[in-house]
Amino acid sequence: MNIQTERGRSTAPDWTMSMFVGQRDDVIRSLGHIKRRWRLVLAILVAVVLATTFIVLQMPPRYTAEAKILVDPRSARFLEEQTPTMPGMLVDRESIESEIQIITSRQLAARLVDRLNLIEIPEFNAELATPSFINVAAWTAQARAYLERTFGIGGDTEVETGIDPDARIRSKVIDAFSKNLSAVREGQSRVITVSMTAKNPVRAAEIANAVSEYYLVDHLDNKLAQRRRTSKWLEQRLAELKTAVAASERAVEDYRRATGLFETQDDFGRVQRLDTQQLTKTNSELIDARADRTHLEAKLREAEASRSRGQEDVPEVISSNVVAQLRAQETRATQRVADLQSDYGPRHPRLIAAENELVEIRTNIKKEIARIIAGMRNEVARARARESALETAVKQFERKTADQNSRQIRLNELAREAEANQQILEQFMSQTKQIAARQALQEPDSRIIAYAEPPVTPSWPKKQLILLVAALGALMLGSALVLFLERVNSAVRTESDVEEATGLRVVGVIPSMGRRRSGASLTRAIVKHPSSHFAEAMRSVHTSLLMDPSGTPPKSILITSAYPGEGKSTVAACFARAVADQGLRVAIIDADLRRPQIAKIFGLGDKPGLSDLLLRQASLQDVLHAEKGATLCVIPSGSKKSAPANLLAGDGLSSLFAKLSEHFDLIVVDTPPVLVVSDALLVCRHVDSTAMIVRWNDTGREDVLKGVRQLREVGANIRGIILNVVKMRDYAGYSYSKPNAYMRAYSRYYRS
Repeated sequence: MNIQTERGRSTAPDWTMSMFVGQRDDVIRSLGHIKRRWRLVLAILVAVVLATTFIVLQMPPRYTAEAKILVDPRSARFLEEQTPTMPGMLVDRESIESEIQIITSRQLAARLVDRLNLIEIPEFNAELATPSFINVAAWTAQARAYLERTFGIGGDTEVETGIDPDARIRSKVIDAFSKNLSAVREGQSRVITVSMTAKNPVRAAEIANAVSEYYLVDHLDNKLAQRRRTSKWLEQRLAELKTAVAASERAVEDYRRATGLFETQDDFGRVQRLDTQQLTKTNSELIDARADRTHLEAKLREAEASRSRGQEDVPEVISSNVVAQLRAQETRATQRVADLQSDYGPRHPRLIAAENELVEIRTNIKKEIARIIAGMRNEVARARARESALETAVKQFERKTADQNSRQIRLNELAREAEANQQILEQFMSQTKQIAARQALQEPDSRIIAYAEPPVTPSWPKKQLILLVAALGALMLGSALVLFLERVNSAVRTESDVEEATGLRVVGVIPSMGRRRSGASLTRAIVKHPSSHFAEAMRSVHTSLLMDPSGTPPKSILITSAYPGEGKSTVAACFARAVADQGLRVAIIDADLRRPQIAKIFGLGDKPGLSDLLLRQASLQDVLHAEKGATLCVIPSGSKKSAPANLLAGDGLSSLFAKLSEHFDLIVVDTPPVLVVSDALLVCRHVDSTAMIVRWNDTGREDVLKGVRQLREVGANIRGIILNVVKMRDYAGYSYSKPNAYMRAYSRYYRS
């Protein structure tokens, strides 16, 4: 996440920046390590390049010849239509890869080895090759053959495993041939590049061409064999299919005859079963019968209703000839009765006879109407009987049709099986004719578009590339070795090393002045060259040691180290000289009673010193030896004693420091190494502060920590660590992100 600033802009978190800076510093520090040990990296680079050059010059040149094959699908167009029996050759990525596997197959390689007699060529048969300096395989084969001939060693293995020696040699030759043969696809095209690598360029071209040609011949042979196998299989399959088609058709007819599922065509040409036709026809008749019955019942109901109303307007009555004649008679009889009533009285015989005739005619009309209605009832009854009979017939036909439908399912299955067999038979017959037509035209699906020619330049070894890779590998190896050595080196080199190991700060960095410079010459150099970087380093140590957080500068400073040889005595003497040159009164005490160096540095010889004072064999005035200017006084170690620790453990040191503090501004004490003897632990209790000398890039962190821990255990006030004999250029590389800039500023400042 970004943290919003007061102005509304986002800034990266502190940890992100610190991580980036840390990574950058790690990279710069690693480059500095490599730069400091550039001689080691250069030595490894030169050694590897020389060795690689020698090996490359010993390598025999190898030549690679290339032939190109085009996988052409045009000759296989008749197979483009996919069928279940013989799928088409689709030239896609998988097909090209398959052809590459065929070209590089072991089977094809074995045939070519036998055909070209490569077993007799030493290049492929390692047992025939002449051993060279770098031909390990030839040396191994020759050694194995010699052991087998001389001592019989290694010969039983082949017998035990049942492998014939000639077969073993042939297998190795095939392996060597396959190793030098390769085939790759050219981009996304259908072109395959066949490459052969050999020591002889002519042989490489001949083998590449032989591989290409043999691949085409082998491909054509396989194609012919495949077509023969396909034709034979199709013929067998055709015979089986013909038998299956005949059997399936016969099964259909037998089942149709057994179940009665016969079919006919209607007037519209539609094919239907007989039972279905009968059901359809009967159902149609039933529909007509129901319509007739309904119509007759309606007419009957109308006639009966008219009769009940006394009306005779029913169509059947009106259309009846008998009723019409009776109506005519009724009309005439009615007219006659009317005429007689006007002429005669009601009892006249003629009138009575005429009325009786009219009544009889009307009676006959009613009887005729009743007869007509009775006839209508009979027609309705017949219609109902016919309808019932047709319903019974329809139900019977429906049951029969249902039974036939269940049988029709099986019949349909048999018919579909027969139809499928017939289609497969027709398809196979068509393919058989196509293959037979193509048998005379046998063309390979591939062709050679470029024959291999003997190469002019060798393909191996690529000397420049090998030397470049070797140089890069040597640089990486040298850099890794340098970083490993830097990682396993636990010597103190930077201020951060001191702080991480001890928690103390570095109060001074003393530059190296050369191995031949003695302590005496260095003390004199401070006087002669007060502006030198060595003198400035001593004054910087003085300033750092006198800076106290409590505000009270120390009056006495003890200087010690973890081990001998770290330059503590020289630093103590030069430090005292540098402080004295600033006008302060300084006294330096050599408390190293075992291996004293202060007297030697200041040229005091065997003059009395600290041991004589502590044994009360000399006074303070006797052991104080003033230097030029009287601002520096030296108390040497004095005569050597057998028990220095006993002398330092007494109360004499306390009184000595008390007296010296009255006359001197600073007391410098040189003691033995902390990890060697305990003298420094005895003296540190009488001084105000302690400083430890650490030889740069020599003293280990654990040793420094042990020395500091021992001083702290006795209550010493350790003010800091002084790095001594520091190579400033290397120190800058360890301590600064821009060492070159630091060294330029450092040198420019002290030259001025």
